[in-house]
Amino acid sequence: MNTPGGAPESAAWAAFLGRDTRSRAGLEICQGSACREVGNEELLASLERLSGLRRGRPAADGSLTLIAGICQGRCAVGPNVRLNGCPFSVEGPGQAADLLKRALEAGRGDV
Repeated sequence: MNTPGGAPESAAWAAFLGRDTRSRAGLEICQGSACREVGNEELLASLERLSGLRRGRPAADGSLTLIAGICQGRCAVGPNVRLNGCPFSVEGPGQAADLLKRALEAGRGDV
Protein backbone atom coordinates (compact mmCIF):
# COMPACT_ATOMS: atom_id res chain seq x y z
CA MET A 1 0.00 0.00 0.00
CA ASN A 2 1.47 3.35 -0.95
CA THR A 3 1.01 5.98 1.73
CA PRO A 4 2.80 9.23 2.34
CA GLY A 5 5.48 9.20 5.02
CA GLY A 6 7.65 6.52 6.51
CA ALA A 7 7.01 3.10 7.94
CA PRO A 8 5.24 4.21 11.14
CA GLU A 9 2.66 6.14 9.14
CA SER A 10 2.21 3.24 6.72
CA ALA A 11 1.72 0.78 9.57
CA ALA A 12 -0.78 3.11 11.23
CA TRP A 13 -2.67 3.52 7.94
CA ALA A 14 -2.80 -0.24 7.44
CA ALA A 15 -4.10 -0.68 10.99
CA PHE A 16 -6.74 1.99 10.35
CA LEU A 17 -7.92 0.06 7.29
CA GLY A 18 -8.13 -3.13 9.32
CA ARG A 19 -5.20 -4.82 7.62
CA ASP A 20 -2.97 -6.99 9.72
CA THR A 21 0.43 -6.37 8.16
CA ARG A 22 1.78 -9.79 9.17
CA SER A 23 0.18 -11.59 6.22
CA ARG A 24 2.10 -12.18 2.99
CA ALA A 25 -0.86 -11.26 0.76
CA GLY A 26 -3.66 -8.79 1.11
CA LEU A 27 -6.90 -9.00 -0.86
CA GLU A 28 -8.60 -5.63 -0.53
CA ILE A 29 -12.26 -5.30 -1.54
CA CYS A 30 -13.44 -1.75 -2.25
CA GLN A 31 -16.20 -0.57 0.09
CA GLY A 32 -17.07 2.58 -1.84
CA SER A 33 -20.71 3.33 -2.63
CA ALA A 34 -20.42 2.58 -6.39
CA CYS A 35 -18.91 -0.84 -5.66
CA ARG A 36 -21.52 -1.45 -2.99
CA GLU A 37 -24.21 -0.99 -5.64
CA VAL A 38 -22.67 -3.71 -7.83
CA GLY A 39 -22.08 -6.42 -5.25
CA ASN A 40 -18.96 -5.80 -3.20
CA GLU A 41 -20.59 -6.89 0.06
CA GLU A 42 -21.74 -10.15 -1.52
CA LEU A 43 -18.24 -10.65 -2.94
CA LEU A 44 -16.63 -10.09 0.46
CA ALA A 45 -19.15 -12.40 2.16
CA SER A 46 -18.45 -15.11 -0.44
CA LEU A 47 -14.70 -14.75 0.10
CA GLU A 48 -15.15 -15.04 3.86
CA ARG A 49 -17.37 -18.09 3.50
CA LEU A 50 -15.08 -19.86 1.02
CA SER A 51 -11.87 -19.11 2.91
CA GLY A 52 -13.06 -19.34 6.49
CA LEU A 53 -11.34 -15.99 7.09
CA ARG A 54 -12.82 -12.84 8.62
CA ARG A 55 -12.06 -9.44 7.17
CA GLY A 56 -9.08 -7.80 8.76
CA ARG A 57 -7.74 -10.99 10.35
CA PRO A 58 -4.87 -12.94 8.80
CA ALA A 59 -5.03 -16.63 7.99
CA ALA A 60 -3.45 -18.83 10.65
CA ASP A 61 -0.51 -19.55 8.34
CA GLY A 62 -0.01 -15.83 7.62
CA SER A 63 -0.70 -16.25 3.92
CA LEU A 64 -3.66 -13.91 3.44
CA THR A 65 -5.77 -11.15 4.94
CA LEU A 66 -9.14 -10.07 3.51
CA ILE A 67 -9.39 -6.30 3.70
CA ALA A 68 -12.52 -4.17 3.54
CA GLY A 69 -10.86 -1.13 1.97
CA ILE A 70 -11.68 2.42 1.04
CA CYS A 71 -12.72 3.60 -2.43
CA GLN A 72 -10.13 2.70 -5.02
CA GLY A 73 -11.19 5.41 -7.46
CA ARG A 74 -12.18 3.04 -10.28
CA CYS A 75 -15.92 3.35 -9.72
CA ALA A 76 -17.00 2.75 -13.31
CA VAL A 77 -15.56 -0.78 -13.42
CA GLY A 78 -16.45 -2.20 -9.98
CA PRO A 79 -16.59 -4.10 -7.87
CA ASN A 80 -12.89 -3.43 -7.49
CA VAL A 81 -10.28 -5.38 -5.61
CA ARG A 82 -6.54 -5.13 -5.09
CA LEU A 83 -4.30 -8.11 -4.62
CA ASN A 84 -1.10 -6.91 -2.97
CA GLY A 85 -1.80 -3.44 -4.31
CA CYS A 86 -2.46 -4.54 -7.90
CA PRO A 87 -5.96 -3.40 -8.93
CA PHE A 88 -8.42 -5.39 -10.98
CA SER A 89 -12.18 -5.68 -11.39
CA VAL A 90 -14.42 -8.67 -10.94
CA GLU A 91 -17.92 -9.32 -12.13
CA GLY A 92 -19.26 -10.08 -8.68
CA PRO A 93 -19.58 -12.91 -6.17
CA GLY A 94 -19.52 -15.58 -8.88
CA GLN A 95 -15.79 -14.98 -9.31
CA ALA A 96 -15.03 -15.34 -5.60
CA ALA A 97 -13.52 -18.84 -5.87
CA ASP A 98 -11.09 -17.83 -8.63
CA LEU A 99 -10.21 -14.63 -6.80
CA LEU A 100 -9.54 -16.53 -3.59
CA LYS A 101 -7.36 -19.06 -5.42
CA ARG A 102 -5.23 -16.27 -6.89
CA ALA A 103 -4.91 -14.57 -3.50
CA LEU A 104 -3.88 -17.78 -1.74
CA GLU A 105 -1.31 -18.50 -4.45
CA ALA A 106 0.11 -15.01 -3.93
CA GLY A 107 0.24 -15.56 -0.17
CA ARG A 108 2.15 -18.79 -0.61
CA GLY A 109 4.48 -17.23 -3.19
CA ASP A 110 3.19 -19.45 -6.01
CA VAL A 111 2.72 -16.55 -8.46
